[in-house]
Order: sequence, then structure tokens, then C-alpha cells
Amino acid sequence: MAIIIGPPISGSKAALMTDDQWVGAMTKYDGSTDQFRGGHVELSRLLSDLTRRDRARFAKLFLKLPESVDPIYFSAILDGLGSYTANLVGDAKEADDRELLLFPIEQLEQVIHRAHSLPTRPSGLAISHLIEPLADRELDSATLDALAYYATKDDDPETDIWKDKSLNYYGGSPFDHGINTVRGRATLAIGHLLFARQEYWDHFRLAIEKVVFDPVISVRVCAIAALMPILNWDQYEALRLFNECCKGIEDIWGTRPFEDFVHYAIGTKYLELREILLAALASTNEEAVKSVASQITLFDLANGSLSTEAELIRSGNEWMRQAACQVYALNIGHSEVGDRCEERIVRFFEDESDTIRDQIGVAFLKINGERLRQLESMILRYIDSRSFESDPDELLRVLVDSRAELPNVIVRAAERILTIIGNKGSDVQFRESSTANSVATLIVRQYAQTNDKVLKRQCLVLIDEMERLNYMGISDELERIDR
Repeated sequence: MAIIIGPPISGSKAALMTDDQWVGAMTKYDGSTDQFRGGHVELSRLLSDLTRRDRARFAKLFLKLPESVDPIYFSAILDGLGSYTANLVGDAKEADDRELLLFPIEQLEQVIHRAHSLPTRPSGLAISHLIEPLADRELDSATLDALAYYATKDDDPETDIWKDKSLNYYGGSPFDHGINTVRGRATLAIGHLLFARQEYWDHFRLAIEKVVFDPVISVRVCAIAALMPILNWDQYEALRLFNECCKGIEDIWGTRPFEDFVHYAIGTKYLELREILLAALASTNEEAVKSVASQITLFDLANGSLSTEAELIRSGNEWMRQAACQVYALNIGHSEVGDRCEERIVRFFEDESDTIRDQIGVAFLKINGERLRQLESMILRYIDSRSFESDPDELLRVLVDSRAELPNVIVRAAERILTIIGNKGSDVQFRESSTANSVATLIVRQYAQTNDKVLKRQCLVLIDEMERLNYMGISDELERIDR
């Protein structure tokens, strides 16, 4: 049974403690006490929460703390000042953000400078956490220098621990690892500052030049995130640093910062990116292949200028085809590129990959009635394909929810479902019973709504067969129209 261990001092008592009492508590609970009764970790969490509630008081206490107290308490106050661990939402988050915005920047920087002056500089991660939400404030050179120090000179991380698959640190994600290290988080904070103020670029240029060559991949991934704002004023420099940062490193190519950078740069600088993008497409990293294939497909869809590369992806390996198919499926309802998606997605209806055929159904989820009518011929092809056999339910759910008049689609879908699921539509132990229920709703509704004698006859034939097979929902639907 799990036991939740609280702080060694209750929250109500801690709220009444004087500064001297706090120093005494920090000295007592230094990590050497009984961990099952609560110790320095639990007390530091309480301290962080109280700091957020009374920033002025604990910012002053921070400046008076003796260097001998456990570093965890310095970091706790820093995190409390920036609300890093608060997990606030809604109105509470907005109110706290306003309070931090109005808090004197001079006091915050005094705390940062004190933290940076501590022996062994143990609070680099917390300093970075605090600086991030201050991106819109005017920070002094000492604060910027401290951040550059932690991005380039701190010892954390030593290695790429996410690579150890037996331990599965950070789910094997270099970015998730990077943002939880000192150099990685400080680099990310630099990116936040650069997004807010271009004038910081001259101050951080040397740090960025160094961090793109960091020996740890996790930090380089964070560096890519920090390069994105540079695209706003010096695309060539951003691309040069980007290529230096990730050239030849497959593990970077599959990360979110890499994908984001490519997304924003590909529109005007494809030629400068081409070498690394083609290398990523040819890599053995699944996420890298899918990421780049998606970005090239998206750009070609909007601009039509990468038709050769886009066709290579559509006819490429399963990862490439999966990425392309997903882009077309998600954008088929788009007012500008939807028709192009319609033209290109049909080639995947009979794809040899079950995974690719299964994902086509999502194409219909966000399509309104008018768009469904426009896509009628494509939908009929889809219904007759292996893809519909793989996953008919997405389309059926959309048809049930829509009031679009698509009698040919509904009749053909019902005919195919009877062939595909047979008598499984009558037994709740099979998932096909849900499919049968949807088809019953559609056919009975179509029968009730139409005045076309031929169409009514078609519906009756299908209804009779569903009744014979005792399909789920057919009796309920018939009773409904009889009433």
C-alpha cells in the first residue's frame, strides 16, 4: 500500500514561522532525518508553495539564508517565486501571472544574483525556471550572464541517459531529458528571452554558438528550440546553426523542436534544409522519417513546389506513406487544400499496410454536411475499398451525426457492412455489433425520409436482411418510425 508522506511541519504552523524558525527548520531537516516522517524534500515543497503566496517575504529571506543550508531550499524559493511547481489553471493562473508581472524585477534579480553566487552553483535549474516567465521584463547583464553560464558551463547533464532502453529514462526522449537538465533548461530559457527581445541576441550569440556543439544530444535538441526566434531576424544564421547542431545526428531528427524548426523554415529556405531533410527521410529513425515526410507533404500541399519529393514520399516506405496519408486525412475538409487531399488520399485506400488503411477513417471526423456531399464520389470509392473493411466505424458515425442527404452512400455502406461483418452484428460480444447499430440507424432513417420508390425498395431489402440476422438496433429503429 502506498503511503503519502507530508512535510515534517504542518502547513498551518509553517505559515506562522519567523525567518529564524525557517532557518532552524532548514538546518534540522537537511536530508539526514527519518525519510518516512518527512524531510527536506517535503519541507521544500511546502516552502515553494508558501513563497508563491508571499513573494516579498521569502525573496527577502532568500537573501539572508546561510550558505550552509541544503541547496534544495534555495531552489524551492526560486521555484516558488516563478510559480514553477504551482500547477495553477484558469483565474488562479491569471491572477498569479499578474502578480508576478507586477513584482519588482530588482528584487527578483537580487535573488538570482545571490543564487548564482552560491558555492558550486547548485540552483541552475531553478534559476532557469525563474527567468523563463520574466522574458518580457528588462533583465540586467548579470542575470543574462548567469543564464549563459548555466547553458554552457554547468556539469548537468553528463551523458544522454535517455539512451539506456533498459531504464527507459524520460521515455527515451532526448527533449524530455534535456528540459530537465541544467544546460538544456538554461538553453530553452535563452530561447524564451530571444522570442521576447531581439536585442538579447548579441548577448547570447557566443553561448548559442557553443551550445549547438554540446556533446550531449539532449542539450542540442534544446538548442534547436532556442534557434527558432532567430528565424525572425536572421534566417541564414539560424539555418547555419541549425545544420551545425543536428547534422548527422538521427536522434535529433525525430524530436519536436526539429520538426517545429523545419515547419517554420521550409517555406523560404527549403534548399538550405534539403540535404538534412533527405538524410532524415533515409534514416532508420521512425519519428525522423515521419516528421520530415509530414513537413514536406504539408508544404507541397499548400504550395505545390515540392511535387517530386512529395511523390517520392507517397510511394516510399511505410513510414513515409503513413505520414503523407495522415496529412491528407487531417486536411481533407480544408477549404483551400481539401480537393488536393481528396485527389491524393485515394491511392492509400488499397495500401498494403493495415496501419495506413486504418487511419483513413479520421478524414471524415471534422467534415460538415456540405463537404460530405462534395466528397460523395470519393466516399463511394472508399466504401468499396479495403480501407473501409479495416475501419468502417469512423465514416458511419459521421453519417449518423450528419443530416446530409447521401442516399447512395448510405445504401452502399449498408450493403458492404452486411458483407463484411455477416452475422457478427447480432452479438454484443463482438465489436461489430456497434457497427451494425450504426448501419441500422442509417438505413431505417433513410427509408423513412425518402419518397423515391426505388430507394425505398433498396432500403427494405437491407432492413429485411438485418432483421433476419437480428442486427443490433434494427428493432429499436423500426419501432421508432412506427410510433
